[in-house]
Amino acid sequence: MHIARFCIVPLTILLIFCEARKYEDAKQVRNFRIGDPIELKIVSDRLEFRDVEGELPRNMFVKLPQLAHLKITGNISYIEPGAFSGLHALVDLDLFQNKIRYLLNGTFKEAHNLKYLNLGENELNYLEPKTFNGLTSLETLNMSFNRDLKVLRDNIYYGLSNLKKLNLIDCGLHDIHRSAFYGLERLESLDLSKNNLKFVTSENFDDLIKMFDLNLSYNRIQQLQANSFSKRLYALRRLNLLYNNMNCTDAKRVAKEFSSTVQVIYRTPDGAGCKAV
Repeated sequence: MHIARFCIVPLTILLIFCEARKYEDAKQVRNFRIGDPIELKIVSDRLEFRDVEGELPRNMFVKLPQLAHLKITGNISYIEPGAFSGLHALVDLDLFQNKIRYLLNGTFKEAHNLKYLNLGENELNYLEPKTFNGLTSLETLNMSFNRDLKVLRDNIYYGLSNLKKLNLIDCGLHDIHRSAFYGLERLESLDLSKNNLKFVTSENFDDLIKMFDLNLSYNRIQQLQANSFSKRLYALRRLNLLYNNMNCTDAKRVAKEFSSTVQVIYRTPDGAGCKAV
């Protein structure tokens, strides 16, 4: 495909660089810097940007209503609320490996049909309450490897009424506020492994009535009140407690307190995973 040397469109009409270049596949754009005039002809419902720098402004994709799959990697540091306005067909948004530090309410405004959102390996340290409000179709959210996140505040996942899988691996978490997971009644899998959690209570998971897989491995948990967990987490079938600060005797006791329908993993077949007394 040959792209002309002139540009006749503004930034908000998302098209490839206006320089003379040849792209065998217009689904992928490399070395894109926000602010460059761009021109693009979409050949399918998929688009990938690599080595992106700058901030994503409001209405940037408003002229691409047919786009279903969008991937942006590079050095994006901020997304203005409304940046994804107009993407009514978007089902897959991959923002893996950028430098996004915070997200505000309205960031994903109008992306009502989004099912998969990948925010892994960014630099997130703050999420405004109700950041994801409106994403009622979202089923999978990956936020792993945001090591500066540290705290999950109340109501940050408000509005994700259809979410089934949430990954928060290696996010430096040391505190989870009581209503952090408020509204996630359909969540089935929660991965909190490789964090710095010392205490978790059943109240943290009050709304997760359909969760069957909870991974708390590689944290610093010393004690767990199994009875309160079993009374609230009716659907729980698998609990991973490997490599915490529990000794093997206490870990075994906790495992026995759970119903026989719950698989509690606290040590490996060779005996590792808990502390010897």
